[in-house]
Amino acid sequence: MNPPQVAQEYAAEEGFDCCTHDDGSVEVMHPRGGARVYVDGQVESAPNPRLKEVLERKLAAARANAHLQQDPSERCTIKFAAYYRKMPDIHNEVTRLIAVLKVKRHQLSIHFLEWDTKYDDKPGNYPLPSGPEFLVLLLLTDGHLWTTIRAAWPQEKEEYYRSHVGEPVNIEILGGMA
Repeated sequence: MNPPQVAQEYAAEEGFDCCTHDDGSVEVMHPRGGARVYVDGQVESAPNPRLKEVLERKLAAARANAHLQQDPSERCTIKFAAYYRKMPDIHNEVTRLIAVLKVKRHQLSIHFLEWDTKYDDKPGNYPLPSGPEFLVLLLLTDGHLWTTIRAAWPQEKEEYYRSHVGEPVNIEILGGMA
């Protein structure tokens, strides 16, 4: 998923002008103020919070579609942008999706959010998508229970994950299978 490309496609779809900056980011022009989408998926727009929200939803939907893929064995593939501290050693181990929980953002503690999104091999945390609800996937790998937080929309995503509860899943990290 390429965030600037998603922004350009949205601009073209809506008939808005856009421009690409030297850093690879894209600025979408709008009569009420533009928004800038960076390569890492961050969206900025002080004058137009509505445009920012729409672009964040477009990016989340594109991310969701990228995550909802299956391999030829019909296994669900759950993609991660990086290794996270929460992850067990998943090499040569079977990971099973054991539950899908739909929760309101405010129901998740800051400690849980920090733990779930903490990178293992670099400083910082993965930025969670905006939205009032999340899906929390419970995964089991060699007796180790761990989680991943996903946006709760589009609705098809929840249905897709629920259809794979109890099944082994593929875990893909940075383009390589774990």
